[in-house]
Amino acid sequence: MAFVDKFLYCIDLKYGVLIIGFVDMILSMLCGMYLPWIPRKLDYDKNFLTLGPLTSKLGIDLSDTRFLGEKDFYYNRFGYAMYIFCLVVLVLHIGACILTIASTLSEEKWMSAPYIATGLMRFVILLLILIWIVAKSFDCTTSFWLIGLSLFSATYFWLTVVSWYSPPSAE
Repeated sequence: MAFVDKFLYCIDLKYGVLIIGFVDMILSMLCGMYLPWIPRKLDYDKNFLTLGPLTSKLGIDLSDTRFLGEKDFYYNRFGYAMYIFCLVVLVLHIGACILTIASTLSEEKWMSAPYIATGLMRFVILLLILIWIVAKSFDCTTSFWLIGLSLFSATYFWLTVVSWYSPPSAE
């Protein structure tokens, strides 16, 4: 059963999957490059899986805010672990996007199978990171837009690649 017959109702499925490969690769790279710089507010996270302020460990004067923006910014262990896991999934997803592009060029549909697996993982991880950002951060408008754009398009992209991967039904 094909979920999508034509990409955006006007582009042949083969070329739609090619577009998806490039667009999703760019979105994954942007998420991987931007997400580690999300600031956290110390007041909300004092007793939950935290490290001390970054400034005390590096020996930087707390009044010097050139590197941190404000005195009370820091990064916690849960966020760092989620970012590392997200980075691994995003690297795998970029590889799957490359295989999806190769799938459209060579007509070997089985090469798009890794995209189906990593697309689901990427969606779940970005959703968890978005929930964590909402709960722990403030003033992360760029992160909200970037993750929101990735999550909004991920479902349709995934359904399109599944439609490309699965053979047409003989009904």
